[in-house]
Amino acid sequence: MLTVMFGLHSVAATTNSELDSGVDQAINKLHDDVRVAVMLRDVQGLSNQEAADTLEVPVSTLQVRLQRGSITLLYSVESYVAEHSKAD
Repeated sequence: MLTVMFGLHSVAATTNSELDSGVDQAINKLHDDVRVAVMLRDVQGLSNQEAADTLEVPVSTLQVRLQRGSITLLYSVESYVAEHSKAD
């Protein structure tokens, strides 16, 4: 039983690692202003106001950048998963 559980854990870890790599690639492809907004808010954990202040833009501008980033990342990750699930 432990071997089976460890085996599943190894597969999950590999899959998560591969997915993390795909997410990193997708983030790196974002336009600079969108990537910085995503990194400040979603990676570093700043609030919308803190991230907007850091970028010296209105919160509404930050929110637009975050929305663009979210949509782009969603499509990129979906494509990555679809592409890699065909390979298996």
